[in-house]
Amino acid sequence: FFKACPPGSTMSGPTCSECPKGTYQAGGSAGGEDECTDCPAGRYGDSLGLKSPLCSGECPKGYYCPSGTSSRLQYPCPAGTYGSATGLTSSACSGLTSAGYYSTSGAVSATEYPCAAGRYGSGGQTNSQCSGPCPAGQYCAQGTSSGSGVSCGSAAVFCPEGSSAPSNVADGYYSFGGASSAVRT
Repeated sequence: FFKACPPGSTMSGPTCSECPKGTYQAGGSAGGEDECTDCPAGRYGDSLGLKSPLCSGECPKGYYCPSGTSSRLQYPCPAGTYGSATGLTSSACSGLTSAGYYSTSGAVSATEYPCAAGRYGSGGQTNSQCSGPCPAGQYCAQGTSSGSGVSCGSAAVFCPEGSSAPSNVADGYYSFGGASSAVRT
């Protein structure tokens, strides 16, 4: 005859053992026919002997939980992505960061950090340097998205690559060049 184990445990040899972290067992077991089951994706189980598929709780914002996750902070959303909801299940999290912004791991917003002044960024960037420097003839304020720098145009100012604002031309000099009179380098 088989000994029955209470919910949250399973038969291990002649004794009952609590289900490990990241798993649960809802109905109890008799003779080992009911094994512990992984906590469902979007949830985590950070203690032994869990008895419900709700496990310990939902994964928090900025994190995702594949099935069998044993800690709420085990899987941060990767740099370049963000997690704005609880219960996320994959490393795609809520999506890529917005153009002009970047994120480090565990971000909760598509606009977590703006790209540095003098730089621009397409979506999904992972550091303040973003996609690259603002092109010559344009300047890029903090948070500029790809190719949307402001044209630098007058004989009194110029904008070399990576400009965050127009630079004044020294007395006795003027700027020229570019594809149009509005673009000065």
